[in-house]
Amino acid sequence: TPFSQKLNKFLNELNINLEYIRTNNNIKIKEKIKSIDTEKWRNEAKNKKTLETYLRFKNEIKEEKDIYDYTEESRILFKARSNTLKLNWRNKYNKDNSTINTKCPLCTTYEETLEHFLTKCVKLKQIREKMKNINNENEMLRRLLCFEKTTWKIEEGKKILLEMWKERMKKEQIN
Repeated sequence: TPFSQKLNKFLNELNINLEYIRTNNNIKIKEKIKSIDTEKWRNEAKNKKTLETYLRFKNEIKEEKDIYDYTEESRILFKARSNTLKLNWRNKYNKDNSTINTKCPLCTTYEETLEHFLTKCVKLKQIREKMKNINNENEMLRRLLCFEKTTWKIEEGKKILLEMWKERMKKEQIN
C-alpha cells in the first residue's frame, strides 16, 4: 500500500527497522529520531555561511520560549541569530561588484561581519560595556544573541542589540 511504502522509506532514511520499533518504547524511538534529525539539521546547516555563529551556540533543535515577541528588538535578534542583518560583508555577493564596500560604516577599518559588529567594532564599545562581567568575545556573543539565559536577562540582550543596530543605522543614513 502507499502508506506502507512511505513508512518503509521513512524508516530507511532513519536507519530504523520494524524490529527496532517492536523492541523499544516510545521514548527511546523518539530519542533516536530526534538524534537523527539533529544530525541531519547540523549537516545541512554547516554548508550555510550565515549560520556559522548560530551553530556555534545552538546545540540541539528545540523550541526556545520567551525569546521572540512582536517587537523591533525581537526582529533584530532573529536577524542577528540567523546572520541576515544587512551588514556590509554581504556586499561581496552583489551582482554589481564594481563598487564593493564591505567595510564597517562605523569604524571604516574592518570588514563588517556579524562578529565584528557584535564584538569588535570600537565605535560600539561604549554600548557593549553596559554588559557586565564579560570574560571573552564568545560570552559576549552568547549574551547578545540570547543563547546565555542563566545569568543574563534576554530582554537586556535584545535592548543592547537594538541600541547597537540603531547606532549603526544612524551612521549609514549619514553616509
